Amino acid sequence: MKMMSRAALWVAVVCTVGVAAPARAQDSHVTVTIDPGPGQQLADALGIQVSEIEKQLGDRMTSAFSLLRPAEYLRAMADAQAFSNKGLGVDYAALFDYVMVGASGSVALALGDLGFAEADADQPVGGMTPNVTVMAGVNFSFIGASWLTLYANFFAYDFQYQDLTAKIRNVGVHAQVNFFRPDSDSDSDAADADDDDDDDDGGSSGLLEWGGIRLTGGYQWSSLAFTLAQQMETDLPLAGPNSSITAQLHSTGTFDINNVGNSIPLEATTSVRLLWIAGLYGGLGFDAQLGGSDMKIALNGNITATDPRDGSTIDLGAANVTATSHAKPSDARIRFLVGAELHLWILKVFFQANILPERAVSAAFGARLAF
Repeated sequence: MKMMSRAALWVAVVCTVGVAAPARAQDSHVTVTIDPGPGQQLADALGIQVSEIEKQLGDRMTSAFSLLRPAEYLRAMADAQAFSNKGLGVDYAALFDYVMVGASGSVALALGDLGFAEADADQPVGGMTPNVTVMAGVNFSFIGASWLTLYANFFAYDFQYQDLTAKIRNVGVHAQVNFFRPDSDSDSDAADADDDDDDDDGGSSGLLEWGGIRLTGGYQWSSLAFTLAQQMETDLPLAGPNSSITAQLHSTGTFDINNVGNSIPLEATTSVRLLWIAGLYGGLGFDAQLGGSDMKIALNGNITATDPRDGSTIDLGAANVTATSHAKPSDARIRFLVGAELHLWILKVFFQANILPERAVSAAFGARLAF
């Protein structure tokens, strides 16, 4: 998501500006109405025409609300939301016999056309979302099926973010099958203590242990929503040959952004453990991506500025911003995942990176207890 001045919100919409802005969208617009008296006062102070103030304000609002390319922006945000789930609810390196519990977080960046924008594009498109969850896993060794582990994760939290009310939600369920699974961490440690010289099991030399091949599948859903809770303050820079200032848009109304990541992942991974404490893993994933991003804006407000000559406040006029849009995430593709895990007895600390070439990257991290 793109950060908006002082509202600090990643949004993605497209717009035609009522005065002096590109006419691109059919379902959104920005209208700026300047009071001629105060407008001329500020224009004289800056050394520009009133029409240039209108143009700059329109362009600044379009940029502040990311109102140029809605499909690309919202698709990037949908990609980021879906990608922020990766690595949160499943462990790919630890071997445990009973239960695992933990918490993890992630940050996902959807590249969109960042670095691949056409020469005539207004600006590159990208989106970013955070995520956090708590998880639990159960291994079925107690019924003789140590090759099977089930995981579940969940999180729900509401908080105030400057002018906005934010809601984060996620839920996931996964099943993991481990082919050629060696002894669990606890079993291996006990075996090492009993017989340090026994290296003929073919799977562990004490320095290096292969973790088998794991197939993981499941369902992931998450959402990140923002709603205007009070008046929104947006900074709008204005510049002329005589001076530069920052005007403010004070707006109320509707500002709703809802990003939903909804995917069905299938992953194949393998891992190794070094010196009993460091685990490394990697593999491939494929995600059927659903969900999408929705945006609705209907804001009305007044514009104020400070006269650079005497510091007085100028009531410049009014503005109206409206926009609606929806986009689905990118088509499913193969992604790569790599990670490292530190084994400190029952504590497992991990970091994981997910890479979808030319579309998205994410970093997940957290700590878990395995019994």
